[in-house]
Amino acid sequence: MVDRVHVLHLEDDNDDAELYHLLLARIADQYDGPHLEFTLASSVDEAMRHVEEQDFDAVLCDYQVGGETGIEFLEWFRQRHAHLPFIFLTGHGDEMVAREAFMGGATDYFVKDTGLMGPERLYNALIHHAKNHENGRRKKMFKDTL
Repeated sequence: MVDRVHVLHLEDDNDDAELYHLLLARIADQYDGPHLEFTLASSVDEAMRHVEEQDFDAVLCDYQVGGETGIEFLEWFRQRHAHLPFIFLTGHGDEMVAREAFMGGATDYFVKDTGLMGPERLYNALIHHAKNHENGRRKKMFKDTL
């Protein structure tokens, strides 16, 4: 059982980041689930530095980050981590943005919604994708030892 999921959160709006971190922590407590440990990056360059220096279980990324898009970061990230969960959380979403995200290799996509079910769905997706990634990694390690 995973007890903690380390998430790189690329978000240039500190208020949005703080709100989601609080909501997701409450959900983890409410369901006695794994806690999310966030490393916040407010720019693509900062996120790249974090990826080079740390290991993460998942990435949570806004679409519009300053003058850049999260798609640019996704492309760079996928060259280094082909299978690590990468989830978009954006307030600038539409079907074209979602299509672009999935075509670029995003694992999941959510429009910012602090309503009743929005954060809970996001929490479940982060935990689900992180667990699946970890299980796949362990299976590969086991096969490699045979």
